[in-house]
Amino acid sequence: FFSSRTMFFAAFRRGVQIPTAVRAFRAGKPAHGGTSETENLRTMLFKSDHSSAGMHIYHKLNFALIGLGPAALVLSPSALNYPVDIALGIIIPLHSHIGGNDVITDYAHKITKAKAFENSLRIGLFGVTVVTFVGLLKLNLQGPGVTETLKSFWRSKKADK
Repeated sequence: FFSSRTMFFAAFRRGVQIPTAVRAFRAGKPAHGGTSETENLRTMLFKSDHSSAGMHIYHKLNFALIGLGPAALVLSPSALNYPVDIALGIIIPLHSHIGGNDVITDYAHKITKAKAFENSLRIGLFGVTVVTFVGLLKLNLQGPGVTETLKSFWRSKKADK
C-alpha cells in the first residue's frame, strides 16, 4: 500500500498539474470569472468595500489625493489648476463613497441586524455621493473651483466700503 504522502510526491514527479480551482484559490482570485457584470456593478456601487477592485481603487485614490492636494494649492491661481480641480471633484466623492461603505459595513450591524437598515444606509450614501459629485462639478465648471473655494476660507475678508 502507498501512503497518501508517497502518492502526492509521485504525482509531482510525473508532472501532474494542479487543477485551476486550486491555483485560483492560492492566487486569491475566483476560479471561474466570479459573478456577472451586473452583480459586480451593484457590488461596486452599493458594497464597494466588499470587492477587491473597490478596495484597490480606494487605495489608489489615497495616493492620488496625497499628490493632488498639495499640487492644487501650489497651482491655484493659474489655468494649470483647472484639470486638478476637475480630478479632485471626481476623486473626493468616489473616495468618500467607498470609505462610507466601509463605515456602514463596520457599524450598521451594531445598531440593528436588519438587512433593510443596511441597504437603506447604502442607498442614502449613494445619493449623498451623487449630490456631492454634482455640487463639486458645478463649483468647478461655473464657480471658482474647489481649490480657490478652500483657499478663500483662509483669506482675510475685504472691508466693505
